[in-house]
Amino acid sequence: MNHINIMDIRSIVKNSCPPIIWNSLRYIRSWINEKFKTKAHVQIFRLKTTFDDINKENLLNEITIRPNITLKIHPDSRIPFEYFCFRSPECVEELDAFLNYSSDCKRLLDIGALHGIFALTFASISPDRRVIAIDASPLAYSKLLYNVHKNQPRSILPIECALTDCNGIMRMHYESEHAVSAGTCMSGPCIEIEAYTGDYICSENNFIPDAIKIDVEGHEVKVIRGLMGTLKSHKPLIFLEVHPKRIMEEGESMKEFISLLANLGYSAKTTNGMHISLSDLHQFENDFRILLSH
Repeated sequence: MNHINIMDIRSIVKNSCPPIIWNSLRYIRSWINEKFKTKAHVQIFRLKTTFDDINKENLLNEITIRPNITLKIHPDSRIPFEYFCFRSPECVEELDAFLNYSSDCKRLLDIGALHGIFALTFASISPDRRVIAIDASPLAYSKLLYNVHKNQPRSILPIECALTDCNGIMRMHYESEHAVSAGTCMSGPCIEIEAYTGDYICSENNFIPDAIKIDVEGHEVKVIRGLMGTLKSHKPLIFLEVHPKRIMEEGESMKEFISLLANLGYSAKTTNGMHISLSDLHQFENDFRILLSH
């Protein structure tokens, strides 16, 4: 079967349309692109203005994430943290939703902590909160250790490992600073990382999470399998980033992912609070973020 690319389709449409209609279509497309581009720029500009205002008194090694949440950070953490402040409206919405829905929680298991923005903001709210922050990347883990040491050393326990569905050694590869489970699209230098189940980590540290954040670049199904005991017994909130294409690269399926969540009794909503049926999650092709709760 011959495939028609975008340029072929564009040429067919152009040749079949009268010039006046083609020019009108071009104008409408340009207007739509400019409108959405302008809307995004305005949103980022507003977020940046607020960010600059609440950070104007800070030292170079400080960043105010939200009013009353100021952290000391590694220099390499500034730009990644700024994505959750103004650089990405989607990331800003995600962190806002996390802070809102976890407001009554006391124990966070942060899986895929990277430099620790979720762990640090969560712990900064109250001195009686506790966090286990897990990351598999030695590159990111050094920044996580620095940030924890400078802010909440008694509230956050960093652990360098991967979480999966069995204890052992996991072969991973780097994508920038991220350590990603090696699937069919393996690229970058390979590393071998100690791997455990989430149930094992929680049991070994006598830790009962009432909130779990998972961002593991497609390894979500195996992470959830390794947490089945904790999820069944304690029913924590789950803040989850889902990567459908990478899930398939891992040899898993969205069908299995949805089945696991349904059997655990979870329901889903988007970060803007809209309820969504679990059965509809298989329609997503691109990465998306959801909140799971009972």
